[in-house]
Amino acid sequence: MDSSCNPKITITNVVATFKTKCPLNMHFIASKGHNVIFQQQRGKVMMKLRKPMITATISPSGGIACAGAKSEADAKMGARRVARYLQKLGYKVKFSHFRVVNVLAVYSFPFHICLTRLVTENKLSVTYEPELFPAAATYRVTNPKATLQVYFTGKIIVAGPNVRDVTTGFKQGYPLLLKYKTNSVEQKKMTKPDTKTRKRTDDILTVSDTEIQGEQAEKRRWLLMQYNGNQPGQQFLVRIGGKIFSVPRWLLDRWGWRVMQPNE
Repeated sequence: MDSSCNPKITITNVVATFKTKCPLNMHFIASKGHNVIFQQQRGKVMMKLRKPMITATISPSGGIACAGAKSEADAKMGARRVARYLQKLGYKVKFSHFRVVNVLAVYSFPFHICLTRLVTENKLSVTYEPELFPAAATYRVTNPKATLQVYFTGKIIVAGPNVRDVTTGFKQGYPLLLKYKTNSVEQKKMTKPDTKTRKRTDDILTVSDTEIQGEQAEKRRWLLMQYNGNQPGQQFLVRIGGKIFSVPRWLLDRWGWRVMQPNE
């Protein structure tokens, strides 16, 4: 069967929580436990396991959050291992209220996606803020509950409360995203800011260090950006290190600086 009809996403992180129904002493666990890190500012202990590879955050109240698993089964197995480890330290732990709270998955299309067309034709379900984050748009699936972070490069990050919702939500959004396939050249034109409101980069001029006279004859690279054309009142922006100064053309001529075009 064609893989494009049944896309397979990769689960990267499953976050689960459970309760021990007993208070825990963070200092005791940090001193007697293995592979633990005591976060004194937060008042919590982090415990790391290898099989399955998860990181458990232990709270004094007995609530524990496990992150880093690749499946719900691994998350539950890791949570039970943490509970059993605390029992060996002398605590009367009861494994209860286990639930998966968040799942992250990724998928990569072999092509770029036109975000502007995606947002224009799906305003109710897609949000896009190019001023804040121009690389991705957010596509929300209401039933089941899932969120797709769509990048213009074709990468998709899916988040949801469980694996079933993540998988179903991605399958619902997959046919929609196929409609907005685009090449990289077109996408760059879509995401590139308006060149009319920017200073032209082809007007960059350079002044050689040997032509600079006076006390400012330092071995630096000077960049002059022309923004007033060839008019009599022509001005240049001179960037020295991290500071920018406005210098008129007549002053450059008076100082004896020779302005070189980029093709020289």
